Amino acid sequence: MNELLKQTMSCREKAEALRANKKWAEAAKAYEALAKAWIAAAGVATSDSARAERIAESDKALEMASKCLAKANKSSSVSGKGSGSKKPSKTDSSKTGEDDDEYDDDDDDISNVDDDEDEEAEEELAPPESMEKLLNEMNSLIGLAGVKRQVQSMVNLLDIQKKREAKGLVNKEQSFHLVFTGNPGTGKTTIARLIAKIYRSMGLLSRGQLVETDRAGLVGQYIGETAIKTQNALARAEGGVLFIDEAYALAPEDSGKDFGREAVDTLLKAMEDNRGNLLVIVAGYPDLMDHFINHTNPGLPSRFPTTIFFEDYSADELRQIFELIARNADYVPTKECVEAVKNHYEKVLAKRPANFANARDVRNLFEKAMRNQANRLNGLEDPTLEQLKSLLPEDLPILA
Repeated sequence: MNELLKQTMSCREKAEALRANKKWAEAAKAYEALAKAWIAAAGVATSDSARAERIAESDKALEMASKCLAKANKSSSVSGKGSGSKKPSKTDSSKTGEDDDEYDDDDDDISNVDDDEDEEAEEELAPPESMEKLLNEMNSLIGLAGVKRQVQSMVNLLDIQKKREAKGLVNKEQSFHLVFTGNPGTGKTTIARLIAKIYRSMGLLSRGQLVETDRAGLVGQYIGETAIKTQNALARAEGGVLFIDEAYALAPEDSGKDFGREAVDTLLKAMEDNRGNLLVIVAGYPDLMDHFINHTNPGLPSRFPTTIFFEDYSADELRQIFELIARNADYVPTKECVEAVKNHYEKVLAKRPANFANARDVRNLFEKAMRNQANRLNGLEDPTLEQLKSLLPEDLPILA
């Protein structure tokens, strides 16, 4: 027992030293380790009062981890903006509507530490993009007509509420957290990222970043770990959007003593405490999300009053996505190739397969076509530019 407490004190000294040296990312990890150490110490406590005291110390360490992580994220955001570099993208996903991730987180008070640094970090953020630019970007996406209408309706409501407030009128308090439902590859992440930027442009979010996570990023395997992971995700998302994919996995029907419900409770508290500077979007299949919202926690329906359904793309829209992916990769599918792609998806959609992957399926089709084209040209010693760029019907795996 004494050895365990010694290890805990050692963790604390390390964390405080890193914090004092403003090594925020390392300090955050050290405070996480300290929180876990206190939980372990609580597990072997010989009295209820000692156990409660150690759990309280774990909570303090967890809070410090979140604050240090927030500072680390702000610092990295500033350095990233100032570098002038931009991560290359394999395709321009902003025009396909496809999810971006398919293309390619003794005094414990930190409130008085370097407040000026936080203010400077906020000031050095790039200015918000204009509402006109963001809405034009959204409207240029392939398909998603119903989604675009709902997002525009939300923007209209928020705009009118701001104008009412400016004239001294009272606005009914509302929750703008969202549920996204639909099959994979229908543009949910792309729209979430645009909404984050739109809300920042309207002054509703201070930073406008999108933080993506799922059950693995929120739920731990032992007591105390879930709160740490969930609060870290919330710290990264502060000032922007926390996007939780397959959120229904947080509360499986046969969960029993599963820690996922602890993550839900932690999220709900944060949504209440940070309602002015945090937007949460939960996403997944329609039926599973309906059960999650209405049968997991009585606080969820009121926090998530709006559901946006993402329909599967049509065969012609999938054809357009194939052409765009090819163009962005310097390939030119022939007219016959494009027609074959459309015919293929007409047959696929006629069967209405469950959980169809939409734009993800198109990307997989394109990548297989690239490999087939490479095999077809392999025997040529010096292929022409046109040959290197062209995709023929026989390059498609559906026809090969």
